[in-house]
Amino acid sequence: MVGYPVLRLKGAYFTISSLLLAVVMQLVFLNWEFVGSSTGLWYKLMPLSIEANRTIFYETMLILAMVITLIVRYVEQSRFGAGLMAIREDEDVAKTMGINTPWLKMKAFVLGAFLAGVVGGIYGFYMSYVHPDMTFSMNTSLLILLMSFFGGCRTWGGPLLGAVVLSLANQLIVTFIGAEISRILYGLLLVVVIIFMPDGALQYAKGLTRRG
Repeated sequence: MVGYPVLRLKGAYFTISSLLLAVVMQLVFLNWEFVGSSTGLWYKLMPLSIEANRTIFYETMLILAMVITLIVRYVEQSRFGAGLMAIREDEDVAKTMGINTPWLKMKAFVLGAFLAGVVGGIYGFYMSYVHPDMTFSMNTSLLILLMSFFGGCRTWGGPLLGAVVLSLANQLIVTFIGAEISRILYGLLLVVVIIFMPDGALQYAKGLTRRG
């Protein structure tokens, strides 16, 4: 339902519409009593110690990160991935080659949403509390986008690098500077990355190496 209209957009329009969808969904869930509305939902932790709970969730998330990385790596080397790369380079040319571009984009959209949903569901149980302001936070949306753009969307390793670097940076910024200032910094960094490193840090580093 979401992918059909959104995937008709391209470039910056697609990115902006994705961010706006997070705001719209936040308003929807804030007023939907079935999912707790503005009160949110509480989840019971497993009847174990806090340390045991944290260890279990950490190992679960680590395994998920490895599985998702392998899935993305597999997709990149498959016919599905080749089709997506053709769409990335020139969608019109891909269509003339007989590639069903709307269907491939929808498959990629659904796969990404499914994997994010699995991780988000487990994270909700880890936090033991879910609220629309947390789940659909613009700060979180910007950070996820920045992770992809910072590392580079052209390779499977780019977003992985961005996630590692910016997760650590996020903890430092929120701890020592504050959450409100972090939004401004993420927005500025996103603009800088798009202008000066449109292909991501990995490709930028490779370019510097070649020049050297």
